[in-house]
Amino acid sequence: MPRIKILVLAAIAILTVVSVATAAPIPLSATGTAKTITISAHPDAVGYTGVSGTGGRFTGSILSNGTTYLGVDFWCVDMENSISVPTTYTGNVIALNNWSSTTKNYVEKANVTGAGWTWGGLTLSGLQRYQAAAYLLDTALAGGGLTTEYQGAIWSLLDISGTNPNLNLIDTASSTDAYSLRQLAANFVTNAANSTYDYNKWAVVSGIASGSGSLYCDPNVQTFLVQISNGGGQVPEPSTYAMMGAGLVGLAFLSRRKKA
Repeated sequence: MPRIKILVLAAIAILTVVSVATAAPIPLSATGTAKTITISAHPDAVGYTGVSGTGGRFTGSILSNGTTYLGVDFWCVDMENSISVPTTYTGNVIALNNWSSTTKNYVEKANVTGAGWTWGGLTLSGLQRYQAAAYLLDTALAGGGLTTEYQGAIWSLLDISGTNPNLNLIDTASSTDAYSLRQLAANFVTNAANSTYDYNKWAVVSGIASGSGSLYCDPNVQTFLVQISNGGGQVPEPSTYAMMGAGLVGLAFLSRRKKA
């Protein structure tokens, strides 16, 4: 195939990918406090016995530093709060690899997520609870999608009804139910041998913090997990890909003129 055709086809392919790309992980540069969060749809609802409302996958965008990141998947990890769709609000996007004594306050649920959480002889910090939820979500998605059992386990990990999780959310009927999944995740994040898992590819999205730095979730602002590209690394923006495509088209045009 002539080089001119190869360059043109490559340019078309890049521009096509940019135009149809959806559910793209956000770059680390999009994280931080006081971002504009838009939840536009709830395409994959997942419910659980004993819980009013549904979780699962929400979709929308994040406006950060003048750039709007479209096609973001927001995964529900919050059973105490609900959200109206569509809605736009000011929220925080805190990467799990940027967790600190300051940033954790921006994603605390009702000001107690940072407290110790005890279950089955294990005490999990707020960070470990989000890590366990991220691990379960990642496992579910790798296996084909979020199920009711995984959603129930994730919800109970972030339950704030007390120092112990709400066991009413957990079905103990089988070895693959939410109870067992939560036990698996709790053991995983507290086992040093499992520290190689890349938690850095996840960020917590919450409502805006109060003036004291502690989050008090509004009734219509719940908490989500979103993916960060390349484990928290930077990736080119869609505009970069578009410029690459335009550059290839330009090279192809110049090559054709030179040949003529």
